[in-house]
Amino acid sequence: MATQAALVAATAVNDAFPDMSDYLEDVHDITNPVMRGRLIESGIKDLNTLHKKKDDFIRKACQNVRKHTGATASRMVSMELEETLQHLHKWCQWTYLIQRPFDYDQATLVNIEDVSHYVDQYNDGTDQTTTLDKYTDGIKKREWLESIRGHMNLTKGVIGVPIAYAIRTDSPLPAVDPGPGLPNFDTELLTRGRHTAFFWDSDNRKVWNIIQKLCRHTSA
Repeated sequence: MATQAALVAATAVNDAFPDMSDYLEDVHDITNPVMRGRLIESGIKDLNTLHKKKDDFIRKACQNVRKHTGATASRMVSMELEETLQHLHKWCQWTYLIQRPFDYDQATLVNIEDVSHYVDQYNDGTDQTTTLDKYTDGIKKREWLESIRGHMNLTKGVIGVPIAYAIRTDSPLPAVDPGPGLPNFDTELLTRGRHTAFFWDSDNRKVWNIIQKLCRHTSA
C-alpha cells in the first residue's frame, strides 16, 4: 500500500515537471519513477532555477532522498549519480553566467562533466593581494596592471571561475557565436561573462576589494 502511494505521489510530481523527469531518466538513467519524483521534490525541478542553489544543495537533496523508507531502488542514490548531479549544478551556474539558454539537449553527461572539471581546476580563491605591489607614483603602470589581471585570472568568484571577466568593458555578446565551449572555456568566459544579476554583485565586489587594497592611501 505504501509503495503504491509513493508511486502515485511520484507520478504526480513527474507529470508536473516533465522536462526534468525525462532528462533524469534519459540522460542520468534514473529509471525508477519514485526516485525521480523524490529528486525533483527535493528541489531539482528545472534547469532555469538550479543555478541559484548553494554548493551543498545537491548533496543535501541526495541525502534527503536516501532518508526515505521503502524499496532500495527508489531511495539509494549512488555516489556516482550524486557526482553527476553536482556536475549538472555547476553546468547550470556556468550556463547562466555566460548567458546561454538552459537547453536540456546541451546538458549531456560529457558537457556537464567538461564544465565541472573546468571549474574545479582553479585555486581555492584565497585572497592573494599580498603578492601584488601597492600603487606608487613611480611604479611601471603597464606591468602593474598586467599583474592585477593575472591575479584575477587566478582568483575565483562565486561559482569557482576566475573573476577576470568582470573587468571586461561592457559590450554586447559576440556577433559570431562559435558555440558552447568554443573556442575554449577561458575565451567564452571572458567574452560572454554576465555583468548583471545573480553572481555579478559578489564577483564585482571582490574585484573592487582587490583594487581598493592596492590603491588605498595612494595617489591613484
